[in-house]
Amino acid sequence: MLQQDTFINDMNRILGCLRGGPMTATEMASILHLGMERIQPVIHQLAAQQIIGAPRCITDVHDQQIPLWEMKE
Repeated sequence: MLQQDTFINDMNRILGCLRGGPMTATEMASILHLGMERIQPVIHQLAAQQIIGAPRCITDVHDQQIPLWEMKE
């Protein structure tokens, strides 16, 4: 039960971040003080439910494409 409550709480916090505009997973992790191992499963669940999406990417300093997550309409 606690694990599910934590997951739901993390989901609500991530959605709160994205209400402010598109962000990378790293930005959300930093703002929420959570590790990527906790952020990634929640992002994947929200994307699977089509609540969020990453229709565009940004390029980092190493020329890697980083998904820019945002709320779906």
